Amino acid sequence: MSEKNEEPRLGVPDEDLPEDLVADEDNPLAEGLPDGETVEGLLTEGKEGDEPVEGPDGDDAAQDQKPPI
Repeated sequence: MSEKNEEPRLGVPDEDLPEDLVADEDNPLAEGLPDGETVEGLLTEGKEGDEPVEGPDGDDAAQDQKPPI
């Protein structure tokens, strides 16, 4: 078995993703995390209940949406 000094690549390049997984105006959830935010941080720290939810443009537009009943 040979050892490699390079780190394993995480994720898939955007050009290799299926069309429905590429971020655009119609699919903002496919966008990556904001700078400085990590998956580990979200899993361990999460978001507080009173922390504002930012919309795709960095505003609080996402707060205007009411959850389904």
